[in-house]
Amino acid sequence: MPTSTTGSSRAEHIEGETVTQAPKPVEGKAVLRVASRTGNATLPLSDIGAGRLAIQVNCQGKGTLTVSVTPIGLSFPLECVDHEVSSTYNEIRLKRARSEAAIQITAPSAVVWALTVEQ
Repeated sequence: MPTSTTGSSRAEHIEGETVTQAPKPVEGKAVLRVASRTGNATLPLSDIGAGRLAIQVNCQGKGTLTVSVTPIGLSFPLECVDHEVSSTYNEIRLKRARSEAAIQITAPSAVVWALTVEQ
């Protein structure tokens, strides 16, 4: 992931990212977009096709946000900090389609986050 040349030197910081809008899809079609959420959430996904499933997450506030995709088994953390947006992008290749899945977010109530899931 690129680092900022003017702001933080953390790898998770991308200049211009925000938590007030869902991240723009990198390639493909957004199947879920959420912005300005806090704390924990379970977000249903339906009719996920075989192939690439990508998740972009931005967060701000002190604490660790964890993303889990069930029943697929993908899970990853993102360290969030005050006064700056942290970002991550993860993808997985699904061998088969899923009629139902869910994104589970675990985050402290002080952490504001936004995410986009795309295929």
